Amino acid sequence: YIHSYNIMVFFTVYKMIVIPQAPVSRKKQFVSIRQELRGQDSPEAGSSRYMQSYLAGSSLSEDISQFDFTSGTQVKRTQTFASTQERESQASQGGSGLRARSQQDSSVNIHGGFLEMEMDELNQHECMSTLSAVLQHMSRNKITPQPQEGAAPTDMPPWMSCLNKKLGGSSTHKNVKLFVAKLIVNNEEVFRPYARFWLSPLIEMVVRGEASSEGINYFIVDLLVTMLSWSTVAIPEDSAMGRALASRLLHFLMANTFHKNRAILRNNLELIKTTVECWKARIEVPTKVIHDQLCGSDQSSKANAVGIQLLGVVLANQLPPFNPATSGNIDRERFFSAVAKNLQLTRYKDVYAAAAEVIGMIMKHMADVEKITEGGFHTQVERYLLPLQVNQQDVFLTCVHKLHLHFPPFTDRFVSKLLFMLPKLHGIFRTHCLEVIRGRVNVIDNVFLELKTKNFLGMLTHRDEATQVISLRIVYAMLQKLQVEELLYLLPSVAAFASHPGPDCRRTMYDIMMWLYDNYREEAVHQESAGRVLGMAKDCLLQGLSDEESYLRLLVQNFWSHETRLPTGTLERLVAMLECMHSPRTEPQYLSYCTNLLLEMTSRSPDFSREVFQHPLSECRFQDIHIDHSWKQRHAAMTPMFVETQATH
Repeated sequence: YIHSYNIMVFFTVYKMIVIPQAPVSRKKQFVSIRQELRGQDSPEAGSSRYMQSYLAGSSLSEDISQFDFTSGTQVKRTQTFASTQERESQASQGGSGLRARSQQDSSVNIHGGFLEMEMDELNQHECMSTLSAVLQHMSRNKITPQPQEGAAPTDMPPWMSCLNKKLGGSSTHKNVKLFVAKLIVNNEEVFRPYARFWLSPLIEMVVRGEASSEGINYFIVDLLVTMLSWSTVAIPEDSAMGRALASRLLHFLMANTFHKNRAILRNNLELIKTTVECWKARIEVPTKVIHDQLCGSDQSSKANAVGIQLLGVVLANQLPPFNPATSGNIDRERFFSAVAKNLQLTRYKDVYAAAAEVIGMIMKHMADVEKITEGGFHTQVERYLLPLQVNQQDVFLTCVHKLHLHFPPFTDRFVSKLLFMLPKLHGIFRTHCLEVIRGRVNVIDNVFLELKTKNFLGMLTHRDEATQVISLRIVYAMLQKLQVEELLYLLPSVAAFASHPGPDCRRTMYDIMMWLYDNYREEAVHQESAGRVLGMAKDCLLQGLSDEESYLRLLVQNFWSHETRLPTGTLERLVAMLECMHSPRTEPQYLSYCTNLLLEMTSRSPDFSREVFQHPLSECRFQDIHIDHSWKQRHAAMTPMFVETQATH
């Protein structure tokens, strides 16, 4: 088949269309690959907190024509074979490499005795379906040698070695390589055990431009998804060549990330996120490529957002933001200065908000790795932010809030300004301001008095739930610094959240009351005001045992059932129920939660998890039982005397 393909396709030019406009399914694949990697107990497995994607926008930014089924341009789809246009417009929805994918996302699906393929130009070749069917048959019937489970294969089967030589051969025609690569994509499960032999030739094919001449197309995405889904089996070799290939691939992807279509751009970013997270032990960050995409100075352009997002991906994976080996003629100071200057591009939130968040990530990396908390970069960022407080308060608040997400200590220099601005703020900006204040409660002097003069009590009773939630969290953060009199000033407003419709507000309120109950039980014996604090906390926690949300009821019940609050003995617990678990406010629910807390003791018995019956009902032997359905028999105990005489009348 390979020889016939060599003869037949030399004069065919394959045009790989740039990625699709509907990347929802592909994004799910990328997320699934990353989650699968994180679930492995390996050095590459880790937790990466990515910055918010400012390129996503709202649902209003989506192309609604894909949902318009009355349009004459809607692509008609068949049940068996997809047209070439569908393959080009849905390339991101194909499931080329994820083991857990659904069958409808696969490039090749087997249904009984026939094989279903997506009909792009390569799959339309007459040899592709036959070869795919042969490989699937060999794998299904174990005709090809199977590697031992848990052991890395030392060599490929002979037939696979031939394909590998074809793909890696310098004299092999480009079309033959495309055909072999597509065969691998279509049958990735067959090639998965031997992934380490295939990564290098596939990566070389991409970085040499043999798979594309116009950046990232659907075929490259298919190849990358296939290789990334093998990350739990193999990643590029830990050698100079393996690292160089992985780094060149990342350079290629980052250099071709931008696209005027936002859906394609988001898809490219997801691809890079997955590549960096899966292969970060083998790659070097292309600093110059990132710098070139974020150093623009045009206020009317959003182009810098791409470079900022790429830098955010690097930092989210705990990689250094600046790599001297790949920076070219750009020094460290110039690179960080270019990042900071994006704070001055205040026309688009996609740029300045993303830049502020990345700057916070850079400062965190400096503090954690380099032990640098002050310097020229910090001074430059402060210099760019201070004028915004006067001229563009919305931009100032957004930037400070984004910085605070990753490096709260930097916002200490703006806290006094935020407190001054707080009474005049409304909506999301007031919420952002309160979130920054909450993060720095421990370093603000006289924080209670500062907030009291800013009408903090009014924010607790404000109808905006977001403001109420963050205000409650500020109260929780202040608890250790508050005096009893200050608590009594705030507690009536906090206790009122017991009947609040928002579960987030009630959850934070319960956390506050739990802390007060544990920390004021001893003081309440000697101090009357502390007793009042304890009484209010206890009433709220007793009401929580009847909360309408099941997870909140369980939270409060677990709090009460702890041995430090209720005895573990049955008799002692019953006495404690009668002595301290009653409240006039919860009297209608008293019997309900008391019996629940008493029965909770049974869960501590060794026999609690033992099955009542030894065998399930499916294994029982049932016998027919004759039931006398006469009404006299059914009501024999209630049959009146002389009932037999009824038969004679």
